[in-house]
Amino acid sequence: MRRKSLLLFVIFLLILTVIPTSSLAVESLNFQEEKNSSEIKNIKEKVEEKATEKILYKEAEELLLSHLKGLGQDIEAGSDEYSQFLLKMLIEDHDEELTKHKHYKSLRIYASEYLYQTETFGDVADEVTEMSIEQISKIANEEEMLMQLNTELIMDPNDEGVSILSSYSGSKAAQYALDWSTHGGKKRNPLYNKHKYDCTNFASQAVLAGGKKQNVPSPVKTGITQSTTRWYSIRYENWRSNHFVYAWNESTSWVRVVDFYSYWSQRVPTKNYTNRSSVISYANTGDIVQLRDDGGRRYHSMVVTAKTSNNLRVTYHTDGNGNDVRNQLITNISDKNRFTVLSFTR
Repeated sequence: MRRKSLLLFVIFLLILTVIPTSSLAVESLNFQEEKNSSEIKNIKEKVEEKATEKILYKEAEELLLSHLKGLGQDIEAGSDEYSQFLLKMLIEDHDEELTKHKHYKSLRIYASEYLYQTETFGDVADEVTEMSIEQISKIANEEEMLMQLNTELIMDPNDEGVSILSSYSGSKAAQYALDWSTHGGKKRNPLYNKHKYDCTNFASQAVLAGGKKQNVPSPVKTGITQSTTRWYSIRYENWRSNHFVYAWNESTSWVRVVDFYSYWSQRVPTKNYTNRSSVISYANTGDIVQLRDDGGRRYHSMVVTAKTSNNLRVTYHTDGNGNDVRNQLITNISDKNRFTVLSFTR
């Protein structure tokens, strides 16, 4: 009997010893499984990120066209409708389903590059369509960095952009923007040309109305002239046998987003921001705010037409429907953008 009791006691002690050890082993196993799961998730995310980087420009375009077709929209690349869709996507992130796509960041970079290429060159070069989004983003960021480095203010009093005679009224600039825009419509001043991407042409008009002087070369070349050292839009009568039509001589700094930045960032204080709250704090009524995709190109110009303690309102031409937008809250603009304030009021 004593032997049996002793045996039972030994077995009991062994059980007490084994149970905690087994429990620790289970806990250790669970921890290892969680660690492995976390590592697998990280690896998967890196693979997906890498896949996103390697997607080609033409593949991004195919994805967007396929998405539009799935929505029942028979839109082709190169059409006004396609450009307007890309603008709306960049400005507002308006397509909720598309924002969840694993390649959405790449699609935004593609969109800003498409708008840059078609505004600057009229079309997208074949070599660009064969490039990866990673390559395009790298080039865009390098060119942006060079532009930002080249923003030392010109102090030459003979330069029209900085002349002491060229005072500026932010309220007049804002009022012009409101006078020559109709929310959801297309209101255009006949003294100026109209463009497919009209936002910077419109911003230039507001800046002129605010008091900045045109910087016109002599002689003036016919049509649109590539320039980031001059800034002008001149209407003239183009005669045809027994009648005339109005035509314009313009600098690219008047009508293109990137060249407007290159010209004015050397003549007025300029700040680049990654968030809207900083823009709200710094910008004043009558300043110009530009949008750049995070990882892509500058693609849009807007006039600040009102400011409160905690928000800004902006007005611009050419929204996602090709129409005007009046007094839009800047907090309604996608935070996937980067922002530039060209401060004409300082």
